[in-house]
Amino acid sequence: MRENGLLEKVKRFKPERPWKRKPVAKRSNQYWGTDMTKFLISGVGWVSLVIVEDWFHRQAMGHAIGLRGDTTLWLEALNEAVQTVFPQRGSRGEGVDLISNNGSQPTSRRYRGECKTLGIGQIFTTYDNPRGNAETERLIRTLKEEAIWPYELIVSRRQVRRSHGRFDSLTTATATRRLGTRARRSSSESISETRR
Repeated sequence: MRENGLLEKVKRFKPERPWKRKPVAKRSNQYWGTDMTKFLISGVGWVSLVIVEDWFHRQAMGHAIGLRGDTTLWLEALNEAVQTVFPQRGSRGEGVDLISNNGSQPTSRRYRGECKTLGIGQIFTTYDNPRGNAETERLIRTLKEEAIWPYELIVSRRQVRRSHGRFDSLTTATATRRLGTRARRSSSESISETRR
């Protein structure tokens, strides 16, 4: 086919990045990162955890835990972050940009609409760029290493409730308590219950 000139030339496209380098936060609440992970709790099943992190302070501003990793769970984590950081005035006009991957939840119409309503800009990491959301990925890895993986051999939810991780609001005890009651609580209620 090549000899007869019947092959069509294939155009190879390389992803275009709006910036030459990854953005670096120079002030608080300039860039937030969000991502989801899953882990297994014996007797419950696979649990999804969504985290919203401030890249300047390198700490979780909001999180949500549930059995389904759908857009509702992602919105719950985002709204918790906004309520935690901007409880009085909200996030409009604060110049917050949210960095996430190109998954179906952060690119959904509902999620993009909520970000627009909250005045939060969205930046999506490009394909073929694993370092695009590295700060948030690292927070998730640290959480798993410190609070989840050491308790993998836990056989019941009661044992998970007894084991308190090093993270205040992101412990497996909080996860199972929320899943066990199926109630949606604020993070402050969860933290106060965890400390009892």
